[in-house]
Amino acid sequence: INKARIIIFSSEQEIVENLNSILSDIYELVLHSESDSFEKDYRNNYDLAIIASDIKLCRKIISGQTNDTSLILLLPAESGIGNTEIEESGADIYFEIPFSKAEILSSVRHLINEKKQLKHLKQITKVTKESEEKYKRLFQLSPDGMGYHVGGKIGFINDAGIKILGANSFEEVFGKYFLDFVHPFDREFVFQKTKDRPENQQLSYETRIVTVQGETKYIYMTTTRFLLGGVNAIQFIFRD
Repeated sequence: INKARIIIFSSEQEIVENLNSILSDIYELVLHSESDSFEKDYRNNYDLAIIASDIKLCRKIISGQTNDTSLILLLPAESGIGNTEIEESGADIYFEIPFSKAEILSSVRHLINEKKQLKHLKQITKVTKESEEKYKRLFQLSPDGMGYHVGGKIGFINDAGIKILGANSFEEVFGKYFLDFVHPFDREFVFQKTKDRPENQQLSYETRIVTVQGETKYIYMTTTRFLLGGVNAIQFIFRD
């Protein structure tokens, strides 16, 4: 089994040794103490990057990013850097130094699993888009929102669905959890409606969604569970 690959930058040997002791038995680590060599190597295909004590490098990496590598930023507790600046750094997760083994392991596993799921979703989407070309005109001309989600994450949605969700493009909603668009008061209701439904059994119900702009809408939804690329998926059709 191939180990997930993590690239790490830190000029502090103690941090390098700490991360190495926590992660090296589970993941393949590539360590850098020079920012220039880290930037060059980062362009290669890594599952995760960890940057310690250099928020400027983090911002630079994110601004020029051409891949989908997740990033963890580690900063000393006494760095004096404010929350706004940390949020604007582009890092997926931030930790103060010193950090615990449990929090690092948990976050690394979460981000790497998220990337694997997104990669699988993209692969399925590519296959299904190719097979759906003959239906594309029907999908795009439909006034109803149509698409599917895999593991709860949107893998395909037509232009009408994008518009109903208040988004401007497919990329804005791709890979997002469909339940995140459902009104908080209705999420448990929708989750229970779609949970463990028999394959090909159609289910219709009314619920509320919250658009990208924060507008609440009532929609009428029809869902059907089906197999897509060997995995369970939910097809949805909805109108507002």
